[in-house]
Amino acid sequence: MNNHDPYYDENHHALKNKLNIIDRSKLDKVEAALAMVAIIEIRKNPFEITSVFDILKIHKMLFGELYEWAGTIRTITMYKREPILGGASVDYTPSQYIEPELEELDKEFRNIDWKYQGQCHRSWQILA
Repeated sequence: MNNHDPYYDENHHALKNKLNIIDRSKLDKVEAALAMVAIIEIRKNPFEITSVFDILKIHKMLFGELYEWAGTIRTITMYKREPILGGASVDYTPSQYIEPELEELDKEFRNIDWKYQGQCHRSWQILA
């Protein structure tokens, strides 16, 4: 992480968070636990996705208890070690391309005839 990263605490080498957790291992565990609880809540109370930008709502639901910036578009290009990837990072989109790419995806999303999507899935389940 660089010195201009508003999401990262250079002194403690951890993401800044509302719970002031500075141990990265503990932060990873708390993040996973809170995200799991949020996933259960989302499954209990689903909502209609009407735009690709709804991913920001989902991000806030998953991580909003822990991170102030959850649900917002990232302002820096990032690298974040992922425990599930053995400490490697996902290839994140450079920050300057996030909003334009979401806008393009949203145009595609709005042109999909969603009423037929479930029928294909049900047909596949019957064949399986």
